[in-house]
Amino acid sequence: MITKWLRARDNASGGAAVKWKLLGIIRDSTGGWIKGFVTNLGCGKILEAELWGVFRGLLLTWNEGIQRINAECVSFTAISLINGETRPSHPLSSLIHSCKDMLLCDWECSISHIYREQNIAADHMAQMRQSSNLGYHVVGLPPPIVSLLANDSVRMTTARLVPV
Repeated sequence: MITKWLRARDNASGGAAVKWKLLGIIRDSTGGWIKGFVTNLGCGKILEAELWGVFRGLLLTWNEGIQRINAECVSFTAISLINGETRPSHPLSSLIHSCKDMLLCDWECSISHIYREQNIAADHMAQMRQSSNLGYHVVGLPPPIVSLLANDSVRMTTARLVPV
């Protein structure tokens, strides 16, 4: 099984507090839809949103009874914090350790970096869900993104315009 999730939707850079939303897509080994989630928690730091995305994705996957996953995240920093040593004084230590604890559950689970351009289905889903209410919402039925899921599963990328 392959699990993917996406970062907060933001228009900011650095560590500024921004409105953020997490979303993720759990897919099978062929890229087909299993479930998704959307979490809208208001404002926070981008790194915190990324870590919440990892935690929520792992928790949903575990609760679905999936025993073998490759979790992918667009934040290299979040992955480094989860896979590395974390000082107890780190402001996000509790959340980082919650992610580490999920990785230690009785399952085959790895986490790796993915480029934003390789996760177009989740990007599209984020745009469709702009008005999500605050809170955590599981998405059982796939939105109309089937062709995007197929493109992501073969690692097809698209160009991304970056404002200068």
